[in-house]
Amino acid sequence: MRTNQSTRVGKRNLLIQLSGIPLALLLCGSLYAQPANDDCATANVVTPSAPTPPYSDSVDASGATLDPADPLLACNGAGDNDGNQTVWWVYTPDASGEVDISTVGSTTAGDAELDTAHGVFTGSCGELVPVACVDQGLTDHLNIEVEAGTTYYIKVGQFLGANDAGTIVLNV
Repeated sequence: MRTNQSTRVGKRNLLIQLSGIPLALLLCGSLYAQPANDDCATANVVTPSAPTPPYSDSVDASGATLDPADPLLACNGAGDNDGNQTVWWVYTPDASGEVDISTVGSTTAGDAELDTAHGVFTGSCGELVPVACVDQGLTDHLNIEVEAGTTYYIKVGQFLGANDAGTIVLNV
């Protein structure tokens, strides 16, 4: 009798252990999920009226990836390594003029200030043309002239291939 009881308990424990595996994978997977704007084609949309009022968006980039087909940021070191965690925004301004695009407020996974590099492109995903790029310090400011109705893609990466992104903030 005792053997049957322990077998039943053993089976129940086994079922509990096995049923917990998918749950654990699901929970871990959601902790490191790719952000919605991980690729150029799914870029977050910047409000067309920016910078009036100012636009700010933050994303958890800890699960972001780098698409090898994306253009690299020429200003980032030798221009050959944007890290493995990049994110995208798309901006079609309502008015022409100068805008300041910054990453002030971006942090590493450990909540330190994140050393970013970011660039602006025109064209379409897969056929982007560089407009401007900046990597002057930890959280850079990129001042560019924009033309109303022109679509600009903004890529944010990390300095010299770092891979410790936490939250990336884009301000326009």
